Amino acid sequence: MIIITIEMEVPPDKTKELLQTLLAIIERIRMETGCISCDFLKDVGDENRYRIIGKWKRQYDLNHHMRSEEFSVLCGAMILLQKEPEIRLDVVSCTKGMESLHKARDVQKRNNVRG
Repeated sequence: MIIITIEMEVPPDKTKELLQTLLAIIERIRMETGCISCDFLKDVGDENRYRIIGKWKRQYDLNHHMRSEEFSVLCGAMILLQKEPEIRLDVVSCTKGMESLHKARDVQKRNNVRG
């Protein structure tokens, strides 16, 4: 799985325009081949900071997306930002769920009982 994270500092006067742009394309992105999820998030600690997090099955799928009209529209919207967005690609070879959390917490409880 490939995760693309785009972090943006959005000036207050550009927020509405960016939101309208993303609302217009996000559902089409989610329907693209290989898209696991695509979310647009606002940072609760900084009202001007937003993130787009996309999860893709394969690098090929992400590459295809980055050549799409939707990604071109997104890049056009990011030009409006005063500061260049931070973009990060992460390749994930293994994911674990709640069982890992429960296991870690059980180990911690056992260690605390011994202490």
